[in-house]
Amino acid sequence: MKAGIQVVMLALVTLTACSFATVKGPRSTPGKYLECTVSRAAPIADLVTGSVAVASGLAVAYWDRRIQDDGTTGTPTYAITLPAIAVGVVFLVASQYGASRVTRCRAARAADRRWQPAP
Repeated sequence: MKAGIQVVMLALVTLTACSFATVKGPRSTPGKYLECTVSRAAPIADLVTGSVAVASGLAVAYWDRRIQDDGTTGTPTYAITLPAIAVGVVFLVASQYGASRVTRCRAARAADRRWQPAP
């Protein structure tokens, strides 16, 4: 059971778009400052992945506590729980970072007349 969770966690980390690398905010370079990311797909993917990773880590800790009647958790639990939560937090931070860049990009495009639809 625990090996399966590790495989799922590895797949989530490697298959998800990370907003740190894929989302570009508006630049201050004249003529190119609005070449930025307007799609919220990467931040949403990071949000989902981070939430699943944190929930998985907490679920493993809870499951292990439920299996052992004395309420103790051992090293195997921490070997899965702590990395899962750490990876989840990184993805949640990346989601916030990407979402703020997308919001800034959309605001910059809304303020620039070149990106306004023709009447």
